[in-house]
Amino acid sequence: MGILVVGGVLLGMVLGRYLKVLVLVPVCGILVVLLLSRPVPAVHSLTYPLLEIGVLLFSLQIGYAVGLLSTKLRPFMQRSRGVWAPGFQAGLRSMHLKS
Repeated sequence: MGILVVGGVLLGMVLGRYLKVLVLVPVCGILVVLLLSRPVPAVHSLTYPLLEIGVLLFSLQIGYAVGLLSTKLRPFMQRSRGVWAPGFQAGLRSMHLKS
């Protein structure tokens, strides 16, 4: 189950970073078909594949949101670099001169 979560988050991050939200519906459909088409051990009941599907789709959407936020974070970091960088550079120069 942990592999499904990590794989779903990573796939969602890639999708969120590079593609639009419209891609989530087909990807979710493909993942559901893939999970339902594999053999289930006799020990598990019908609720186990449904739980896997729910966890995978949830982790995929969380990963998509993180990937989408990572695209919005870059311009914010570039704007704030001008605020913090001069003081940071001055501090480094003063440390260098003292040595």
